[in-house]
Amino acid sequence: IYLLIGAFIEKKDIKRYIYFGVYFLFYIINSCGYLLLESSIVNITTNVIPVFLITFLYKTKLFKRIFVTILVCAMAMFWEAVLYALFSYLKISDYESICLFSESMLLFFTARLAQLLLKSRFEKNTYIKGIYYVALAFVPLSSIVIGYLTLTNWGLEALIIAVLLLSINFLVFYMFDEIELTYISRQEADSI
Repeated sequence: IYLLIGAFIEKKDIKRYIYFGVYFLFYIINSCGYLLLESSIVNITTNVIPVFLITFLYKTKLFKRIFVTILVCAMAMFWEAVLYALFSYLKISDYESICLFSESMLLFFTARLAQLLLKSRFEKNTYIKGIYYVALAFVPLSSIVIGYLTLTNWGLEALIIAVLLLSINFLVFYMFDEIELTYISRQEADSI
């Protein structure tokens, strides 16, 4: 999650132990919510709210904070759904610990891919209207809703739908990054 957030927004100049402490606190809150209360609402809440609060360790505007929060949580939910579909299709019965480890690894690779693909990394001080971030956040939110409504039968079809939704998300984020680079170039040319 640290790498994924960092792929989209720039860190503030804060000591490393503060970042470590905040992420460790997030891990404790999230784990306790998941293990002790076993409620999907609590699980979502202990993911979304702390991730949003973590974004305050980064230099960005409110719309970017909301966008990155939605993106990170959508990616985590996406990989969890894909793994659940895959393990159900393969008829692996005791998959919870394997799923959690696999989800962490897939999030790691997703973050590394985002760092490689997104050239501007959303770090430049450009003025992008908030409505664009709202529109961009609509993509992963829509993917979650589409996945929830269509992935009732976990199997190969669900896995294909999940991969297609992930591909659509990456393409949209890549296109947004290219548009932002063009916007940055235009701003720099106008200021000369």
